[in-house]
Amino acid sequence: MPSPEIIYFTAVWSAPAQAFAPVFTEVLAELGLTGRIADVDLESELTDRCNIRHVPTVAMSTETGIELSEGMRPKAALKQWISDRLGEPPPPSAKH
Repeated sequence: MPSPEIIYFTAVWSAPAQAFAPVFTEVLAELGLTGRIADVDLESELTDRCNIRHVPTVAMSTETGIELSEGMRPKAALKQWISDRLGEPPPPSAKH
């Protein structure tokens, strides 16, 4: 299966969305995935196509379409959400 497209939708006017962006990038790095960050005000066509109604939202392409995770969630929960859609368990978290 090809690597899924994963997009983090944010906005400069949303403090929660700005605060959650580092969590998104950390989770992708830990899972060995790539994704992109899209500003809803600058990429309105993509925002509409993915039916984004709230920020922050993570959109992920799957075999059945686009799945959305709206709002902030703990890092472990986001990692699990992405892993569930990939059909594999998340890797163990690194211990610091």
